[in-house]
Amino acid sequence: MDSNSLPMVPDLHVVSKPVRYLVLGVLGAGVLLLVVLVLLGMASTPTVTLEATVVDSVPSETAAEDVHSLSGFADDSPVRAVVEDALRTGSASVEATTADVRDADVPSTEFYVRHDGRVVRVVIDS
Repeated sequence: MDSNSLPMVPDLHVVSKPVRYLVLGVLGAGVLLLVVLVLLGMASTPTVTLEATVVDSVPSETAAEDVHSLSGFADDSPVRAVVEDALRTGSASVEATTADVRDADVPSTEFYVRHDGRVVRVVIDS
């Protein structure tokens, strides 16, 4: 045998049938489990947390495009839900899927919402 060559792996027929079926079953089950996990991962949607806190006013260094009206968000928007809850209690948080947040046209990961003269700071944590 040449010292630079790799050892040869014996064919499966040299292994007894029960051991051969066990090895093939474990390999097949592993592949099947991998496929199931990939499909489940594709089906699940990651979640984010929207945290809202009532503040005295919008900071002066905040750009105008980071201040929005509550009426600009749909009734079923997670932003609307967390802001309304914060207006009642002072602060609130809501967990939502990234798809829901994307559908709600959330402008950025931190912004302000005005409603009836009050201001709410909204932060999205992933």
